[in-house]
Amino acid sequence: MIDYSLATLYDLRIGDPFIVADFEIRIAGIAENTAALFTAFVFIKYDDMI
Repeated sequence: MIDYSLATLYDLRIGDPFIVADFEIRIAGIAENTAALFTAFVFIKYDDMI
């Protein structure tokens, strides 16, 4: 799941591939109202990264 501001910035939609720390993941959802000042968030289960 990624933050709405990040999805808008990179024109990403649910199901699109996204690279995080050399890992390709698929966007499962877009969260609204989760960004902090100058910071966007990506929510990933640890098990999906190993």
